[in-house]
Amino acid sequence: MPQIPSKFIPKTIREKVGSAEFKAKIREVKNKVLDYTEAEMLVREATCNSTEPVNPVLCRGVVKYVRTPDWPPIVAIISKRLGSKNANHPLKVMQLIEILLNETTGPEHEAVWRDIVIQNQSKLEELRHFEKVVDRVDAGVKVRPLAVELMKRIRAEQHKRDDASLGLPSGSTPQPTATGASASAAAASAQPGSHAVSPPTQPTIAHAQPAAALKPPPAAAAGGANLLDFDLLSLDAPPQPQPQAQQQPLPQQQPMHGGPIWGGQQPHMQPPQPQQPQWGAPQPQQQQWGQPQPMGSNPFQ
Repeated sequence: MPQIPSKFIPKTIREKVGSAEFKAKIREVKNKVLDYTEAEMLVREATCNSTEPVNPVLCRGVVKYVRTPDWPPIVAIISKRLGSKNANHPLKVMQLIEILLNETTGPEHEAVWRDIVIQNQSKLEELRHFEKVVDRVDAGVKVRPLAVELMKRIRAEQHKRDDASLGLPSGSTPQPTATGASASAAAASAQPGSHAVSPPTQPTIAHAQPAAALKPPPAAAAGGANLLDFDLLSLDAPPQPQPQAQQQPLPQQQPMHGGPIWGGQQPHMQPPQPQQPQWGAPQPQQQQWGQPQPMGSNPFQ
């Protein structure tokens, strides 16, 4: 069925339909027709779409239904109204969530945190930017600040839970632990009547100095060098006289064909010419293949 625009509805009817009394009558009819339970009717009334402020008494009445068979339908209504386009539904639902977090402890608080906060965290994040204009009036002016404050509360509790899971006191951060010599020094300084012991320093390695030049051994006697004249622990053997090599003079290069070596002109060298046989001289006979060879001769020579 198409919805009739509000501008075509008379003002008197619009005011009557938008009144709190008329909306309360509509909720009563829905509660009977849809057969809502007492817990569901309580949540619907606490988070209704009216301009009246939330009723804290109704919100505290929802606490007794946490972790009961009526708790899942309550969670479903809260999740649905957090995503409503009307400004009053999410505004009152966030106030209800804040009261549930403050009024519950132990397992009931864990149920509220797990079933409502964790499951609807993305919707709560989006409500920080909620926009709704009704009759040229920003209806989300109250929704956005409340969503920001509620998310701060949720993040603070999440930090406490993280610290508790790590075994740290609330609000603390893990500090780096000292190890090795620094840890022992810190433990010694913490004991009463003890003095702080500085950590051992690294030993410095002295650089080796160059050995002094060895003195030559004493001159040997006429009878030759004696081993007792030298230090037996010395690594140097007695010096032996080395014969000096006589320097041989370099051979002088002879001039070729009688010409000078340096600065002169070399004679013109002609390549050897093959000798031409003279006319009428006997030519050496070449042995032809297939002629009989003498006994004992090698035909392949």
